[in-house]
Amino acid sequence: MENRGIHSTFKKIIDASSDLIFMADGETPFTIFYVNAAFKEAVGYNLEKESLLGLGVDITSFENNDRVTFQLNERLFSFEFERNKGLGENYLLFHKGKKISSSPEPINASPLPLFENSLDIFGIGEGTSFHWVSNSITNLLGYLPSEFANTSLILFVHPEDREAFRTALQEAKLQNGSTSFSFRFKSKSGSYKWLQWNVSYKHDKLHAVGRDIDNLKSQQLALDSQNQLFKMGELAAKFGVWEVDLLTYRTFWSQEIYDIYEFPAGNRYDIFEWIQLCVPECRTKLKAAFGELLESGKSFETKVQISTQENNFKWVKIIGKGETENGVLKKAFGTLQDITQEEEVMVNLGLFKEIFNLTPDAVQVAELDGNIIFQNEEAKERILKEGEEKSPMNLRVLEPAFRKPGSWEKHLENLRKQKSLLSLSEHHIIGKESVPVELNTKLVKLGGKEYVLAMSRDISDRIMLEASLKESHQFLQRVTDQMPGVLYQLVCGEDGKLQFPYISSGINRIFGISEEEFDQHGGFEAVLNRIHPKDVEEFVEGILQSAQSFKPWHGQFRILSENGENYKWVQASSIPEKLSNGEITWYGYFTDITEIKQTESKLEQAKSAAEQASKTKSEFLSMISHEIRTPLNAISGSVYSLLQENLPNGLESSLKTINFATENLITIINDLLDFQKIEFGKIKLESAPIKIQNLVEMVVNGLSFHATDTGNELNMSFIGNMDFEVMGDKVRIGQILNNLLTNALKFTKKGQVDVNVGFAGFRDGRADFNFEVVDTGVGIPQEFHSKIFDDFEQVSSSFSRKYGGTGLGLSITKKLLDKMGSQIHLDSKVGEGSRFYFMLSLPLANNHETKKDSEMDQSAEFNPNIPSQKLEILVAEDNEVNALVLGKIIKKWGYQFDRVSNGLEAVDAVGKKHYDIVLMDIQMPVMNGFLATETIKSISSVPVIALTAANRTEIQDQIAMNGFDGFVSKPINAKALLTEIKHLIRVN
Repeated sequence: MENRGIHSTFKKIIDASSDLIFMADGETPFTIFYVNAAFKEAVGYNLEKESLLGLGVDITSFENNDRVTFQLNERLFSFEFERNKGLGENYLLFHKGKKISSSPEPINASPLPLFENSLDIFGIGEGTSFHWVSNSITNLLGYLPSEFANTSLILFVHPEDREAFRTALQEAKLQNGSTSFSFRFKSKSGSYKWLQWNVSYKHDKLHAVGRDIDNLKSQQLALDSQNQLFKMGELAAKFGVWEVDLLTYRTFWSQEIYDIYEFPAGNRYDIFEWIQLCVPECRTKLKAAFGELLESGKSFETKVQISTQENNFKWVKIIGKGETENGVLKKAFGTLQDITQEEEVMVNLGLFKEIFNLTPDAVQVAELDGNIIFQNEEAKERILKEGEEKSPMNLRVLEPAFRKPGSWEKHLENLRKQKSLLSLSEHHIIGKESVPVELNTKLVKLGGKEYVLAMSRDISDRIMLEASLKESHQFLQRVTDQMPGVLYQLVCGEDGKLQFPYISSGINRIFGISEEEFDQHGGFEAVLNRIHPKDVEEFVEGILQSAQSFKPWHGQFRILSENGENYKWVQASSIPEKLSNGEITWYGYFTDITEIKQTESKLEQAKSAAEQASKTKSEFLSMISHEIRTPLNAISGSVYSLLQENLPNGLESSLKTINFATENLITIINDLLDFQKIEFGKIKLESAPIKIQNLVEMVVNGLSFHATDTGNELNMSFIGNMDFEVMGDKVRIGQILNNLLTNALKFTKKGQVDVNVGFAGFRDGRADFNFEVVDTGVGIPQEFHSKIFDDFEQVSSSFSRKYGGTGLGLSITKKLLDKMGSQIHLDSKVGEGSRFYFMLSLPLANNHETKKDSEMDQSAEFNPNIPSQKLEILVAEDNEVNALVLGKIIKKWGYQFDRVSNGLEAVDAVGKKHYDIVLMDIQMPVMNGFLATETIKSISSVPVIALTAANRTEIQDQIAMNGFDGFVSKPINAKALLTEIKHLIRVN
């Protein structure tokens, strides 16, 4: 019942009523779907699901809102009759019923007279034909009842409908039930009419009622067409229709409303649910509108924002209408339209209008006679400033540019030709004096009518800016004109052609090109013609490389004078940039660097002269040291030989004095040569595996005689485990220690000199060592602590006379430590002694790559398995004195030797006889020692020791390349030579 439009609350009220009430469908056969309790009791049984047609009640004569009488179950009843037919509803309401009579006698013995007078066709029969048909058949189709009866109904049906008609009858017959359908039936005149039939089968008995719906069908088709147009209109306008059921307050929506709300069709919402679909701020307004509509029928129109099922927000316009009768609302309906786009447009229009009003430009729209029909706030303020608010609102009066007679008409004439015009004028603006404005007018057509759109802009700031820019431009122009160089912009077009869009006026000063010549030859060609022919290729190549790599271009080239005899140097520098059109442009400058080039040339000459002088000095020092070492070698060797003899005490003392003086002289020469090498960066530190403790012991042991001779006690101590190898320059570290110890022994008499070495730990693959040399000598005054490390510096000249030396020892020590990444420090007090200390950080060595120091030290000892008397030595020495001294030393050792005077003889001797070792002088006539050694190594494996007055670092690469096995410098230290010989004999 609730589905038929009766709410459960109302059902309870109706059920409790004493009135007789029932409801039936509004369509044939008018099935009863509700009967209240009072009517059930009056009739005597429940009539629900019965049809009025089946009960013999003819409703065709019933008028709406009329009181009707009919018979049910042999009882006569009177009811008020209402037909409710509207959007979504169609039912019959019988209420306020009364039982008039309970006489068991029927009103008529048969219902046939009633059927005879009915407008509908009534028929009774079997199968598909009637045995009896009412006289109304003649009025509807023109047949006599006898012509229509006993003939299959199928024959009267339109051929297109026959199959469907036959199927409908068969289904009703099989179900032994009722059905309703509409088909076209042929009249006696041959035309077809639409008849609606309600058919009922009971045990093959056919009962049927037919009604003429031809006009209704035509109206229905017209209505369907109208509905189709209406639906198309709904879709186009995005609106739908709605109606409120005044009994239940439920609403009916057309499909378009469901689409707007994005809800599935079919759901029914009451007014209160509908209101909740609005956003909260719109609900109160809509609730009030619906309240007035339902209370008094007052129409409304309102805009609200809704939230759809898909959570989209839309704006809709809802219109409500009411139909009343005698002040009572009979119908409430209306439309709902989606106006989201219109609202957005209005919002945008409002925004545009706000922007329009807030723009700093004055905007006015005028008719062709000058009358203003619109202007923004800025334009209004200017009018007020002019003091002409009482003047006519006309551009010809208000705009100074149009006040001159005829100017407005001429302006309109020009506008028709050019559509828009730009001109200058003056306005009075609040807070300012008269200011220049730019007036832009345009002829526009709106709604078929022409108007003048005028916009004026205050350009006082722009004029000031333009003046400032002009002044800045003039200033920059003066700066560029006065610059000693040339500023330029070079562009490479898509066709690869180079040109100067801009070049400053200094082009004439540097290139000697006038503006006429520059323009005549195309700019770039004019510059190219001035460049020295030998520099053109490099100039162009530099630009092309910059274009490919997009890196800055720097170049130097020569510019020829007009006569082609003289030239000057020019430097170019520029930065490339790729433009949006694909072109490449450079911004840069040219500058005259002729004086710089001349200065560079002079400096280069001075450098060459200095290098040549240095080379000459170096060669002289090398030559003179060689010449000095040669006689020193003879002296040193002779003294060494004599000291091996049994000599008187007086003679032995004199020889030791000579030996000390010789060694001192050798030290001076070595210091001078080392200083020279350090100064010219020729000192190269070697890196070989060494053990620090072994190295220190070797240096200290080598100076033990010197310590004894000076009456000093020489001690050494080691802190920490140092039984591992590090990489370092053994010779230079030894030289540093030797210099410090020699100085300490020299300036200490009958005192004590200590060498302390401590291992400080490992760090990042390196080992750190602290070295300290402490003496109890004369000490050094505080003011000389830094000075003594300078070149050729001693505490005083008296020290040089008393103790000797060049003053280079500590300077060389400091420079060597600097190269090793260390620093030397000094603590000293006069009369108490001195302490020199430093720290070395040396990389750890890979033990497997080289021989250990201990093995090398052991190799210096005699091997008892090698009989000394059997060693055969070849001496290659061209100097007779040196050869004589060297021979004496070798004989003292008990070895045999042969002597040759040049390298060629040495090669020949090795080829004829077996030698255990060769002592080879480097500088000899006929064939020098390098070539001789290289030749000997090609025919023999005999070890060769180089003997030379040159420093090892100068010739070490050539020594290694020619195959030498050892090296001993001149003057020859007999002990060092013997150690080297024993080492090589042991190895081989």
